[in-house]
Amino acid sequence: MNKSETEKAVKSANGLKVAYPLDEIEQLFEQYEEAADALQEKIDRLEGMEELGEMFQERLDKYNERMEALERAKEALESLRDTFSEFEEALGDLENAV
Repeated sequence: MNKSETEKAVKSANGLKVAYPLDEIEQLFEQYEEAADALQEKIDRLEGMEELGEMFQERLDKYNERMEALERAKEALESLRDTFSEFEEALGDLENAV
């Protein structure tokens, strides 16, 4: 910024001082800073919620994997039970034949 631009800025600022007293300008800056801090807190909370959501999604995925494994185990047990029943029938038929 050159000297004439600086002088214009100072003159403009002096005009603002008349229109807006310094204490009002300071209050506006404080309000701005408070609003910025509050916004940052909300952003931080949202980021925390996002991390929590990711953690819950991971747990849900693990739960679903376990449920699928349990379903496969159930099917295997049912198959084993059917095989055992067939074995018992064959054994009974063998005993009757003997």
